[in-house]
Amino acid sequence: MSSLTLNERVVERAIAGLEERTSAEVVVAVANRSGDYRDAAWALACLTSLLYASVLILSPWFTVGEVPALCSIAMLGALAFFLPLRFPSLALALTSGETVRVAVDRAAKVAFVEEGVSATEGRTGLLIFVSCLERQARVLPDLGLQGHFPEAEFANLERSLSLALQRGEDLTSTLTAVLTTCGELLGTRTPRDPDDRNELEDSIRWRMW
Repeated sequence: MSSLTLNERVVERAIAGLEERTSAEVVVAVANRSGDYRDAAWALACLTSLLYASVLILSPWFTVGEVPALCSIAMLGALAFFLPLRFPSLALALTSGETVRVAVDRAAKVAFVEEGVSATEGRTGLLIFVSCLERQARVLPDLGLQGHFPEAEFANLERSLSLALQRGEDLTSTLTAVLTTCGELLGTRTPRDPDDRNELEDSIRWRMW
Protein backbone atom coordinates (compact mmCIF):
# COMPACT_ATOMS: atom_id res chain seq x y z
CA MET A 1 0.00 0.00 0.00
CA SER A 2 1.08 3.57 -0.52
CA SER A 3 2.44 5.67 2.33
CA LEU A 4 -0.90 7.46 2.33
CA THR A 5 -2.76 6.58 5.52
CA LEU A 6 -6.46 6.77 6.20
CA ASN A 7 -8.61 6.85 9.34
CA GLU A 8 -11.54 4.81 8.08
CA ARG A 9 -13.93 5.62 10.91
CA VAL A 10 -13.55 9.36 10.44
CA VAL A 11 -14.21 9.13 6.71
CA GLU A 12 -17.14 6.73 7.16
CA ARG A 13 -18.72 9.12 9.67
CA ALA A 14 -18.28 11.92 7.14
CA ILE A 15 -20.04 9.80 4.50
CA ALA A 16 -22.90 9.03 6.88
CA GLY A 17 -23.21 12.70 7.82
CA LEU A 18 -23.28 13.72 4.17
CA GLU A 19 -26.02 11.22 3.35
CA GLU A 20 -28.21 12.60 6.13
CA ARG A 21 -28.59 15.73 4.00
CA THR A 22 -29.05 14.26 0.53
CA SER A 23 -30.62 11.43 -1.42
CA ALA A 24 -27.24 10.77 -3.04
CA GLU A 25 -25.27 7.66 -2.12
CA VAL A 26 -21.53 8.23 -1.84
CA VAL A 27 -18.93 5.49 -2.24
CA VAL A 28 -15.27 6.14 -1.41
CA ALA A 29 -12.89 3.66 -3.05
CA VAL A 30 -9.16 3.66 -2.34
CA ALA A 31 -6.83 1.71 -4.64
CA ASN A 32 -3.19 0.98 -3.95
CA ARG A 33 -2.52 1.56 -7.67
CA SER A 34 -4.36 1.70 -10.99
CA GLY A 35 -1.98 -0.26 -13.21
CA ASP A 36 1.13 -2.42 -13.24
CA TYR A 37 2.82 -0.35 -15.98
CA ARG A 38 4.51 -3.48 -17.31
CA ASP A 39 5.33 -1.67 -20.56
CA ALA A 40 7.81 0.42 -18.60
CA ALA A 41 9.56 -2.76 -17.44
CA TRP A 42 9.82 -4.07 -20.99
CA ALA A 43 11.09 -0.73 -22.26
CA LEU A 44 13.76 -0.49 -19.55
CA ALA A 45 14.86 -4.09 -20.16
CA CYS A 46 15.16 -3.59 -23.92
CA LEU A 47 16.96 -0.27 -23.60
CA THR A 48 19.40 -1.57 -20.98
CA SER A 49 20.17 -4.71 -22.98
CA LEU A 50 20.66 -2.70 -26.17
CA LEU A 51 23.00 -0.19 -24.55
CA TYR A 52 25.04 -2.88 -22.83
CA ALA A 53 25.24 -4.94 -26.03
CA SER A 54 26.43 -1.85 -27.91
CA VAL A 55 29.19 -1.29 -25.37
CA LEU A 56 30.27 -4.92 -25.62
CA ILE A 57 30.32 -4.93 -29.41
CA LEU A 58 32.47 -1.81 -29.49
CA SER A 59 34.90 -3.26 -26.96
CA PRO A 60 38.15 -4.57 -28.50
CA TRP A 61 38.07 -7.74 -26.40
CA PHE A 62 34.57 -8.79 -27.48
CA THR A 63 34.23 -11.90 -29.66
CA VAL A 64 31.03 -12.65 -31.58
CA GLY A 65 29.23 -15.61 -30.04
CA GLU A 66 31.05 -15.33 -26.71
CA VAL A 67 28.74 -17.13 -24.27
CA PRO A 68 29.57 -15.22 -21.05
CA ALA A 69 28.97 -11.90 -22.79
CA LEU A 70 25.65 -13.04 -24.21
CA CYS A 71 24.59 -14.36 -20.80
CA SER A 72 25.50 -11.06 -19.17
CA ILE A 73 23.28 -9.21 -21.65
CA ALA A 74 20.36 -11.51 -20.82
CA MET A 75 20.94 -11.24 -17.07
CA LEU A 76 21.16 -7.45 -17.17
CA GLY A 77 17.99 -7.27 -19.26
CA ALA A 78 16.16 -9.52 -16.81
CA LEU A 79 17.30 -7.39 -13.88
CA ALA A 80 16.16 -4.23 -15.65
CA PHE A 81 12.79 -5.87 -16.31
CA PHE A 82 12.14 -6.92 -12.73
CA LEU A 83 13.25 -3.69 -11.06
CA PRO A 84 10.15 -1.67 -12.09
CA LEU A 85 7.94 -4.59 -11.11
CA ARG A 86 9.55 -4.72 -7.68
CA PHE A 87 9.49 -0.95 -7.22
CA PRO A 88 6.19 0.46 -8.58
CA SER A 89 7.34 4.05 -8.11
CA LEU A 90 10.14 3.38 -10.61
CA ALA A 91 7.65 1.97 -13.12
CA LEU A 92 5.51 5.05 -12.61
CA ALA A 93 8.47 7.36 -13.20
CA LEU A 94 9.18 5.59 -16.49
CA THR A 95 5.56 5.86 -17.68
CA SER A 96 4.11 8.82 -19.57
CA GLY A 97 1.60 11.05 -17.83
CA GLU A 98 -1.03 10.25 -20.44
CA THR A 99 -0.65 6.50 -19.87
CA VAL A 100 -1.03 7.02 -16.12
CA ARG A 101 -4.10 9.20 -16.61
CA VAL A 102 -5.75 6.59 -18.81
CA ALA A 103 -4.95 3.85 -16.28
CA VAL A 104 -6.56 5.82 -13.44
CA ASP A 105 -9.59 6.64 -15.60
CA ARG A 106 -10.04 2.97 -16.42
CA ALA A 107 -9.57 1.81 -12.83
CA ALA A 108 -12.14 4.35 -11.60
CA LYS A 109 -14.70 3.21 -14.15
CA VAL A 110 -14.12 -0.43 -13.21
CA ALA A 111 -14.56 0.45 -9.54
CA PHE A 112 -17.77 2.31 -10.36
CA VAL A 113 -19.23 -0.88 -11.82
CA GLU A 114 -17.77 -3.43 -9.42
CA GLU A 115 -18.68 -1.46 -6.29
CA GLY A 116 -22.28 -1.13 -7.48
CA VAL A 117 -22.38 2.66 -7.49
CA SER A 118 -25.20 2.60 -10.04
CA ALA A 119 -27.26 0.11 -8.00
CA THR A 120 -29.50 2.76 -6.43
CA GLU A 121 -33.17 3.34 -7.10
CA GLY A 122 -32.73 6.85 -8.45
CA ARG A 123 -29.24 6.33 -9.94
CA THR A 124 -27.93 8.85 -7.42
CA GLY A 125 -24.60 7.22 -6.66
CA LEU A 126 -21.35 9.16 -6.51
CA LEU A 127 -17.92 7.52 -6.58
CA ILE A 128 -14.89 9.21 -5.07
CA PHE A 129 -11.92 7.18 -6.26
CA VAL A 130 -8.39 7.60 -4.90
CA SER A 131 -5.37 5.93 -6.51
CA CYS A 132 -2.51 6.03 -4.02
CA LEU A 133 0.54 5.22 -6.14
CA GLU A 134 -0.41 7.73 -8.83
CA ARG A 135 -1.75 10.23 -6.28
CA GLN A 136 -4.71 10.96 -8.49
CA ALA A 137 -8.44 11.00 -7.83
CA ARG A 138 -11.61 10.69 -9.85
CA VAL A 139 -15.14 11.82 -8.98
CA LEU A 140 -17.79 9.96 -10.99
CA PRO A 141 -21.50 10.79 -10.58
CA ASP A 142 -24.24 8.43 -11.72
CA LEU A 143 -26.93 9.46 -14.21
CA GLY A 144 -29.36 10.67 -11.55
CA LEU A 145 -26.88 13.30 -10.36
CA GLN A 146 -25.45 14.46 -13.66
CA GLY A 147 -28.49 16.52 -14.57
CA HIS A 148 -28.37 18.47 -11.30
CA PHE A 149 -24.77 19.64 -11.50
CA PRO A 150 -22.56 21.27 -14.12
CA GLU A 151 -19.75 18.91 -15.07
CA ALA A 152 -17.24 21.53 -13.96
CA GLU A 153 -18.30 21.24 -10.31
CA PHE A 154 -17.34 17.59 -10.04
CA ALA A 155 -14.21 18.28 -12.12
CA ASN A 156 -13.18 20.95 -9.60
CA LEU A 157 -13.65 18.51 -6.72
CA GLU A 158 -11.58 15.94 -8.57
CA ARG A 159 -8.83 18.46 -9.28
CA SER A 160 -8.63 19.73 -5.70
CA LEU A 161 -8.47 16.18 -4.34
CA SER A 162 -5.73 15.19 -6.80
CA LEU A 163 -3.69 18.29 -5.98
CA ALA A 164 -3.95 17.57 -2.26
CA LEU A 165 -2.73 14.02 -2.86
CA GLN A 166 0.22 15.25 -4.91
CA ARG A 167 1.16 17.71 -2.17
CA GLY A 168 1.18 14.85 0.33
CA GLU A 169 -1.59 16.28 2.48
CA ASP A 170 -3.29 14.08 5.06
CA LEU A 171 -5.66 11.74 3.22
CA THR A 172 -8.24 11.60 6.00
CA SER A 173 -8.50 15.38 6.26
CA THR A 174 -8.52 15.77 2.49
CA LEU A 175 -11.33 13.26 1.97
CA THR A 176 -13.32 14.72 4.85
CA ALA A 177 -13.04 18.20 3.33
CA VAL A 178 -14.14 16.92 -0.08
CA LEU A 179 -17.06 15.07 1.48
CA THR A 180 -18.10 18.23 3.32
CA THR A 181 -18.07 20.16 0.04
CA CYS A 182 -20.03 17.36 -1.64
CA GLY A 183 -22.57 17.47 1.18
CA GLU A 184 -23.13 21.18 0.66
CA LEU A 185 -23.63 20.75 -3.08
CA LEU A 186 -25.75 17.61 -2.90
CA GLY A 187 -27.84 18.75 0.06
CA THR A 188 -28.94 21.85 -1.83
CA ARG A 189 -29.78 20.26 -5.18
CA THR A 190 -30.67 16.68 -4.28
CA PRO A 191 -32.04 16.92 -0.72
CA ARG A 192 -32.81 13.81 1.27
CA ASP A 193 -36.34 12.42 0.90
CA PRO A 194 -38.30 11.61 4.07
CA ASP A 195 -38.41 7.92 3.15
CA ASP A 196 -34.82 7.78 1.92
CA ARG A 197 -32.83 4.70 2.94
CA ASN A 198 -29.14 3.89 2.88
CA GLU A 199 -28.74 1.81 -0.28
CA LEU A 200 -24.93 1.57 -0.37
CA GLU A 201 -22.67 0.82 2.59
CA ASP A 202 -20.67 3.72 3.98
CA SER A 203 -17.53 1.63 4.46
CA ILE A 204 -14.34 2.41 2.54
CA ARG A 205 -13.88 0.14 -0.47
CA TRP A 206 -10.26 -1.00 -0.60
CA ARG A 207 -9.07 -2.08 -4.01
CA MET A 208 -5.76 -3.91 -4.30
CA TRP A 209 -3.98 -4.38 -7.61
